[in-house]
Amino acid sequence: MHSFVRSMTQIYANLDRWRLQLQGTFAAKVSVVFVYSGLSYALIALCLVLAARTWGPAEYGNVTLTASIGALLYFPMSLGVQNAMYRFLPLAEASERPRWMVAALVGQSASLILFVVLYLLMYPFIAAPLRISSHIWHTAIVFTVTSNIMAFAEALLRGTNRFTLIGQLRLVSAVIFTILVLLVLYGFRFDNFAWYYYAYAAAHIPFVAVVLWLVQLSLRQFEWSMLKAIYVYGVFVMLNTLGTTVILNSDIIILNYFYPGESVGIYAAYQGFAKQIFFVLFHEIFAVVFLPTIATMDAEHVRTLLQKYSLMTFAGGITMTALLTTGMLLILGREYPLNGWYVLIVACATALFLVFQLYNSSLFMQGNEGAQRSLRAVITILPFALLGQGILTYALGVFGTFIALLITNGLLILRIRWAIRA
Repeated sequence: MHSFVRSMTQIYANLDRWRLQLQGTFAAKVSVVFVYSGLSYALIALCLVLAARTWGPAEYGNVTLTASIGALLYFPMSLGVQNAMYRFLPLAEASERPRWMVAALVGQSASLILFVVLYLLMYPFIAAPLRISSHIWHTAIVFTVTSNIMAFAEALLRGTNRFTLIGQLRLVSAVIFTILVLLVLYGFRFDNFAWYYYAYAAAHIPFVAVVLWLVQLSLRQFEWSMLKAIYVYGVFVMLNTLGTTVILNSDIIILNYFYPGESVGIYAAYQGFAKQIFFVLFHEIFAVVFLPTIATMDAEHVRTLLQKYSLMTFAGGITMTALLTTGMLLILGREYPLNGWYVLIVACATALFLVFQLYNSSLFMQGNEGAQRSLRAVITILPFALLGQGILTYALGVFGTFIALLITNGLLILRIRWAIRA
């Protein structure tokens, strides 16, 4: 354990020296975030691999099912507050930013309390009919609260272009998380998946504490008008993102309904790691810099950037997903069989979704009108996606779930491009 911490300290020092050599360009910012976040997610991937190997497909299936449920619960709880920060903070004067932050803090705190109570009351009516255990549901709520607090803390830094600090704090949190997971798996030898998420929550306490200490907010700066503006914009973005999240995470929930147990773990070994790759490539690296950057650009300039990065995003997404998914499956061992067709389908589906998110994110960064157009596009595809996933999963099992995933992401690309041209 001591040698692990010493090695991570040396890597962190080398990264800091390398970061000082970079200029403040868009590509340089992406590179900085990529390296820090890449290392962070490498550690998280290591934790997932260790959990999958130690607990087996059935318990690992519970880990990923909890993550999928948590993702669905996340966006209603957020009410789009974090996305509003990406929109308003880069455009605000320096004197206005603390007032925007305080308004967002009040709104986020209220939504956390409200939705925790609501989710606890919802279990008999929503989760139980879907054959989701109360233990999984309650753990998903813990994960959702942690993710919302983390996302809000990051939004305060993203909106003020403090990209390097985001990467540094993520890496620190990932190191703490890895140490805690090692203790859970090999120190205390807990065999309950919930401890994975308890470790996740504990590991991010220092991150949030540092951010709140840096921004030094006071409730006396609160303004109702700013909170209203945050909610008006944020709710549109939240509804849109919730639609895409339902599409992205309903596959595991539907598969668990028809084929619970090891099938979920096997599917998650492919699609679960693919989702991690997606978050590394887009949500947690490219979008960290891309969204605040395009907030001040005109529509024509944004379209030029989309044309420039979409093909690169697709090629990079399919290549990295295929290689890393294959490598992960080989590491996981015999309990997780390697299927070339599954790898190819997941790689294509992930790459398609990356491109979709590139276009979709740029659309709702145009303001309320863009958010509404994006929302209409996603809502159009949502019923077809859920119906297709249900039918194909019931008829073909895990293979049907993979096919439905590929078809759905292809439809999303076509629909969002139509929305942009409209």
